Amino acid sequence: MKISILSVATFFLAAATSVTSAPLEEVVNMNRLDARQSSTQTIAVFSKNNFEGFRDTIEVTINKCHALPKGVRDNVESANLFGNYRCTFYRQSDCQGVSDTNDNETRATGDGGAIEVTRPHIKKFRTLVRNHARSVRCRPL
Repeated sequence: MKISILSVATFFLAAATSVTSAPLEEVVNMNRLDARQSSTQTIAVFSKNNFEGFRDTIEVTINKCHALPKGVRDNVESANLFGNYRCTFYRQSDCQGVSDTNDNETRATGDGGAIEVTRPHIKKFRTLVRNHARSVRCRPL
């Protein structure tokens, strides 16, 4: 059986093309997923302080005001805010009025220094917002 150099080269070229196209498609799909994820924020809200009690999850679009669902807004005392965002909860449904946010805190470093970081949560809402949160807005840090 004679195999020409051209047919061997064609075989290897086809194999190389099929191997590289799958990872390329995967990278493109991951970039699309990253773009979608970077425009939304998932927030877990809890009916009691320190992330206890009933838990509900809310998806919000970054930089937009979102009214909280009726069953959630009168039962929110703490929240876990995921991602690199500052999320502010408001007493009014249009992201106005009294608010509470995941503020900065100072943490000790291993070398005796300190660093200021944004807390990824609110353990206990301020009294005027607790169980009265009507809306939320998240912004990049």
